[in-house]
Amino acid sequence: YLFKIEGNQDRYASPYRLIIELNLVNKSEQPISIYEYNFVSKDIGERISMKGHHRPAQQYNIGSNMSINVSDTKLLKPPVNLSPYSSEYGVIVFTTIKELKTDSSEIDGSLIVKTSRKTYSIKMKAARSDL
Repeated sequence: YLFKIEGNQDRYASPYRLIIELNLVNKSEQPISIYEYNFVSKDIGERISMKGHHRPAQQYNIGSNMSINVSDTKLLKPPVNLSPYSSEYGVIVFTTIKELKTDSSEIDGSLIVKTSRKTYSIKMKAARSDL
């Protein structure tokens, strides 16, 4: 979900937030560590990152009638260490989106997951929830 926040709800000056639900699965017999997430889209114009020092708010208000409670689900903040054949479900929050270059209700992009073994790129669509 991508949305514009109302007022100052966390310590970041950028007006847009992107929350992505993830189910991380390690299908290997070796442990793996995720150390960074990136989101890339021509509709945003620049690569945005989520690293270990990012601290999103517990809840975001979107307009007067809607809110998203981040604390209801586990925050998969890096580093995320996955044991062999294990999985983790949760969310990641990108807090530094300065502008959107589209009025579309969907944003096409790629989620880039950097791990201790390789970098994964996953095509995805982010639905606007502030329209």
